[in-house]
Amino acid sequence: MNPEVKTAYQYVLDLRERIEETCQLAQEEIAKVHKRNQTYYNWRAREIRLNIGDSVLLLLPTENNKLTLAWRGPYEVVERVGEVEYRIRVTPDKIKSYHVNMLKKYHQRKEQRSGNDDESENIKEPEVNNDGHRIEQLAAIACAIDDGITENSEFED
Repeated sequence: MNPEVKTAYQYVLDLRERIEETCQLAQEEIAKVHKRNQTYYNWRAREIRLNIGDSVLLLLPTENNKLTLAWRGPYEVVERVGEVEYRIRVTPDKIKSYHVNMLKKYHQRKEQRSGNDDESENIKEPEVNNDGHRIEQLAAIACAIDDGITENSEFED
């Protein structure tokens, strides 16, 4: 019998061995790519932690197009479920769970003061005229730009 001629049984065994070796190589390459992608992702990723009672904005589809998302809210954080899931009070009687990627902490805008604290103490009461009406000062600025065209000049084509 010719040594190059294999039996069907021997061929199946060799094929199975080559497939196992190929799978092992593929798994090693997948592990390398996974590690590289994980390093790249974690380079800029930051853990987001919310506290119970925090106000958050929620990324939801718009009414006109479900593929367009917009920030809605603020809503209240009721509970943390696991590492990345939070329960949010959407309406007074409705609580739903959302992934932390769909949430953004809401910061209440503080009242703005003109100038620093020292200047705010020097603000005077508004002046009142004899009729009891407040007198306010307003300023307006007008600007004229000379484009070189006068009323008598004609436009040439």
